[in-house]
Amino acid sequence: MTGVGVRKIRGGRRGNRGRLSANKAGGRAEFESTLERDFFMLLEFDEAVETFMPQPVRIAYRAESGRATHYVPDALVTYRDGRAPSLYEVKYQAELQARAAEFRLKFQAAASYAAEQGWTFAAITEHDIRTARLKNVAFLRAFLDPQRVFSEGTQVDLLARLRAQPGREATPASLLAGLSVEQRGAALPVLWHLIARHRIGAELEQPLGMNSRLISKAPS
Repeated sequence: MTGVGVRKIRGGRRGNRGRLSANKAGGRAEFESTLERDFFMLLEFDEAVETFMPQPVRIAYRAESGRATHYVPDALVTYRDGRAPSLYEVKYQAELQARAAEFRLKFQAAASYAAEQGWTFAAITEHDIRTARLKNVAFLRAFLDPQRVFSEGTQVDLLARLRAQPGREATPASLLAGLSVEQRGAALPVLWHLIARHRIGAELEQPLGMNSRLISKAPS
């Protein structure tokens, strides 16, 4: 489910608006906070996510004053693994606390709307988004740059090396052991590229480094 959201994000004085390259959002995802940008980066990298749409729906509700108004959540996410689509609001924890009464009404309306569609709704904060996984994803995105060339031969060799390891598991350090300094220097970016493309599994909930656990995802 990709397409144009119901609300266009316009430029302004705030310097945190922008666009993120995102195939799962139809090519790009517009954001209006760096926290939204970070969330979209995680969605784009997540293998379980099929698509996401920023600013997806306009939901009518009544404000505390009784005035009829509307609310646009930040993203609608669809999944490959059978989960129901999820509607998300992305906010800093401090903002949720400072405007608790306002957001309570918005979120009640969003939860009701989502339930009518067979979706779920959740509000998430920096505590959910800005984790070790985000740092790893931000690092790995550089190795998906289409302008960079990663040796096909080295990719084949690294995948074969990993499959040959006991339990088809290794660390970057052990996988590159036995190579010369020059060979390791050339192979390491290729290894990050394979992890970024999900050709090699890695535990991304911990900081990614030379002692991280790698798992072969290639067929036997």
